Amino acid sequence: MSNSWYVEFLLRNRYDIRSNIETKILDNPIESSRLSIYSLDAGGYSGNEPQYVINLNDDIYNDLLVVERKVQELVEAKMLTRKERIILKEILRGKNIADIEKETGISRITVSKIFSSFCDRIGYLLGGEFTDEGFLDYMKEKFKLSNDQLETLVEFLGSNKRHTFSIGGSKNA
Repeated sequence: MSNSWYVEFLLRNRYDIRSNIETKILDNPIESSRLSIYSLDAGGYSGNEPQYVINLNDDIYNDLLVVERKVQELVEAKMLTRKERIILKEILRGKNIADIEKETGISRITVSKIFSSFCDRIGYLLGGEFTDEGFLDYMKEKFKLSNDQLETLVEFLGSNKRHTFSIGGSKNA
């Protein structure tokens, strides 16, 4: 079993995570006289643009920001191998393993191993819920999981199915 399923999940789903913090509140804002939101430019809100609410308190989004910052620190410190940089760049662009293999010529097995190893390193550096042990503790406490439910989660994290999991909700739920 990897040591950082949550880091892998965050990086693989970063586009979905980012899009889930934004909610459109009005399609035609001019029709709503009860809501008044002003833009930051000198002209104020014109009433023609759609309006959005951004949820910056989303736990998953904030965890993604922490992981992205740690990745940036490693990049700036030149602590990534050439293959890690290539693979990470493609994953952060939303590419799947098969596409990365086609575009780079690096086998799927190698891509998976390098990415998992990289995520393990990030999880180790960040600690807490970014490691599998910390994530399991977090889930048990937050959702009051029984021992059977926790065992099912442990089995899931250790299975190949863990790579198929995608965004469907929020840790805030």
